[in-house]
Amino acid sequence: MATSTVGSVRWVLAGAIWVGVLGGLVLRQWVDAREARAVSTESAPPDAAHSLAIRARLRGPDGPLAPRSDIRLWRRPLANSVGLGDESNDPEIHPLGEHGELVLAHSTSEHVDALRIVVQTRAEPALEAHFDVVAPHAIDAFDAGELELRPVRILVAGLVVQASGEPAAFAHVELESQVTDAPLAQLDRPELDAERATHDEMRAAILAARDSLQWSSGASRATYSNGSGLFAFFSADPIARVRVRAAASDADASEWVELGGAEPMSCRIELPEVAPLSGRVLLAPDVPLDDLSVGIEDLHRHRYPLGVHRYAKLAGDGSWSLTSVRVGAPRVLWLRALNTSLEIAVSEPFAVEAGGRSVPDFDLRDLRALDCELVDERGAPLDGAHAAFRWAAGQPWEFAFQHDGRTRLWVRGETVEAWLMAPGRACRHVAKFASGQRFELEPETPETLARELRDFPRDLIERIRGPR
Repeated sequence: MATSTVGSVRWVLAGAIWVGVLGGLVLRQWVDAREARAVSTESAPPDAAHSLAIRARLRGPDGPLAPRSDIRLWRRPLANSVGLGDESNDPEIHPLGEHGELVLAHSTSEHVDALRIVVQTRAEPALEAHFDVVAPHAIDAFDAGELELRPVRILVAGLVVQASGEPAAFAHVELESQVTDAPLAQLDRPELDAERATHDEMRAAILAARDSLQWSSGASRATYSNGSGLFAFFSADPIARVRVRAAASDADASEWVELGGAEPMSCRIELPEVAPLSGRVLLAPDVPLDDLSVGIEDLHRHRYPLGVHRYAKLAGDGSWSLTSVRVGAPRVLWLRALNTSLEIAVSEPFAVEAGGRSVPDFDLRDLRALDCELVDERGAPLDGAHAAFRWAAGQPWEFAFQHDGRTRLWVRGETVEAWLMAPGRACRHVAKFASGQRFELEPETPETLARELRDFPRDLIERIRGPR
């Protein structure tokens, strides 16, 4: 069990020296290890179709940064539904301009919601700031204006221990944070002039306030404990609350430990008791194994992809194994196929026992992989091609997506009824889909759309075209 020990762990309470001295050493070692891998003062941008010019004027508490000085820089692609990671890769070492300004060329072919630029001075004590560029693939230039860099401080310091109580060396430690801990009722009344603000402005302000309560609203961090199990996180951002958890190499993570109050916050994280788990999937000899994987997840997280945290590939005989699975928590196993939405098999719930256990075999000797090619009128593979099918009447629709020029359907038997489709192409019905076939999809027209609405299953049309 992971427990907070604010006020109860003597080494933390006596940690003013450790926080100031050892914490500084940890930060220095963390930086040095990453800068040793920065092979040039300005890394080359990746091959891309779009280039963005970014500018910012940087100043610290005592004025503008020194001209031509070097800074550490991170580029973070952000997504609306995924927590932000601010220390998960190595920094670039980037020189400032003649007047202390940041001039950065960013090239990318990825479409992301926003790009976060994190800048930090190399002189100690380090100063840091960040700014976000919304839709960087859609603009050619961005000026962040003047940024004031704030001192980097120790946010959390702690100790990771094994289930036996011994320090856990080199455990992976994660941190998530909130920018506020205000009650939601307060956030539902944003400081806006209700008579002058539009409905959209009021709604946006309320949603922004509510978002600030999410664990992804503040910085996310990742680090490793040292040889004595100690770790520390650093930040220049205003943070109200944090939560941390840890995991040994290739093992389940501990429960989250939530912290708040005066900085630096302190905690003790206890790694869970773990045990090995193994089993076997019985398959026909010609079934390709590379596309199949076994996963394990907590029972209450079942069917939520972000809850899946461990998986294993199948060996040549269909066997699989997972090491260091948390003992006691109710679990389910599933077998899934790459590039599909299909959940081929799910186990009954079970508990992992101390010392490990084997689980019953998945008997799937009637499972078949049916491949096809979906092409245009010139015979070229169609981008975004996919197929919809059901294992049986009344079952949910499953989707298989094109990969390396082929679309692979996983079925129980030799054939299946399928509907083939691609963006801008008419949907095609195949009553008996068999492996090795090639299908041409004609361009979509009003006539083909009318045929789909008339002849195809209504719940499928609503899935792919939206409600009518």
